[in-house]
Amino acid sequence: MFIRLIGKKIEEKSYNGKKVNYISCDDPTARASLSNKGSVELRTIIGSCEIVILDEAQLVENIGITIKLLVDNYPDLQVIATGSSSFDLANKIVEPLTGRSFEFSFYSMSLQEIEFNLSRSNVLSRMNNFLIMGTYPAVVSQPEYALDTLQNISGGFLYKDILAYEGIRKPELLQKILTVIARSQGSEISVQSIANDTDASQHTVSNYIYLLEQAHLIYTLRSVESNDITSIRKKKKYFITDTGIRNSLVGGYLSIETRSDVGQLWEMICVMERIKFHTNSGRIPKIYYWRYNDQEVDIVDLTPSFESAFECTWSLKGSKSKKIPKAFLQDFPNLKVSIVHHENFWILYE
Repeated sequence: MFIRLIGKKIEEKSYNGKKVNYISCDDPTARASLSNKGSVELRTIIGSCEIVILDEAQLVENIGITIKLLVDNYPDLQVIATGSSSFDLANKIVEPLTGRSFEFSFYSMSLQEIEFNLSRSNVLSRMNNFLIMGTYPAVVSQPEYALDTLQNISGGFLYKDILAYEGIRKPELLQKILTVIARSQGSEISVQSIANDTDASQHTVSNYIYLLEQAHLIYTLRSVESNDITSIRKKKKYFITDTGIRNSLVGGYLSIETRSDVGQLWEMICVMERIKFHTNSGRIPKIYYWRYNDQEVDIVDLTPSFESAFECTWSLKGSKSKKIPKAFLQDFPNLKVSIVHHENFWILYE
């Protein structure tokens, strides 16, 4: 499941020596050819490939049945169904493929991906820009057009799939909720508070937050008070999944020298980098934050085999004066705790 414009399109004709057929279901002809067909006819349509990629698969009528027929009748065929509308795609394929499908979630590019494709020095030299403009592929590859790209995304593409969902009756409320969340980065906020700020009911706000999560536009972080997982509190933080989108929502493209939210933006990046570290490897992240008596640790990762904690501070200088609360060390005595700043970001992938 993907957010829009994160670069999921695949053009390769082969992968690891296997023949690939890429089909864009945005094409009405392709959609019609895949809908309500028998297994023999489907095999003729997709050809002799070993991997078939169905992009925007949720647009195909009865796509779950189509994929089931392919999987049942051609066990050596690998089917990859991608979609920007995660709730729509999941609803259509989960039941027919129960126990035989694996779900992967992707966000905008991670710093780790950029480092792999370019270099660590390139990431470090452009870190200020990533903080402000984010890491959508088009922003990373064409930084000179970053502002236009972000305005394009936030102006239309951002809500395309959610607005197509039948449960949305107040599209302007969606924008208000997302803007309130964008302004609260790094802070605890309640559904009731968001409801008050947007003149909406808590029930409606909860529903819209769920849809924003499913569209991978926000990520919810819950707090944990001790090593006992049952101690997870009701308070939450909601993070916009890309700093560029967040800044477009609040109109904040100022340079880091003149802004007061650098710490919050860096926390956003660190949280999302740790999440991407897991999701890009097919793991389900179990990430929280810890807070007690106004003391806080930004990231508590309880993902099995990757248990660790991180305190986020933008500068190397600031990291030297950062202290981990004693109460946290008492709650999590066996947890490795690291302080991550923009000059050692790679420790987020350990």
